[in-house]
Amino acid sequence: GGGGGCDGGGGGGGSASYPEPLIPDCPADALILVVDSTRDLAHLEFNRAQLYDLLADPRVTHASAPILVLANKSDLPDARSASQCAHLLQLESTGRLFLCIGTRRDVEFATMFAFEWLYHSSFLAI
Repeated sequence: GGGGGCDGGGGGGGSASYPEPLIPDCPADALILVVDSTRDLAHLEFNRAQLYDLLADPRVTHASAPILVLANKSDLPDARSASQCAHLLQLESTGRLFLCIGTRRDVEFATMFAFEWLYHSSFLAI
């Protein structure tokens, strides 16, 4: 349930291009993943593997916690669409509520919509 007094968590480290995820002190009610929609396929495959590793770890998230993916840099010409990112990340195979939305630095609406969706979806998952 929401706000059970858990701290941010340990973990971390990694390299600048492949940072390790933080492991929370208790399972999270939602998961947020930010991907660079302009990166090569190998990078998105790494993101997918990292996501599935996190989903398999009961310390990270509840089994029904929704997933919010922010496909960053969606305004650039070589960017993949949010639906392409969702497909490459195999979000449908997670069995969870998910939203993959393109974000860009000059438009706050998409990001605000995404966080509002996440707020409401996390209550559905409890």
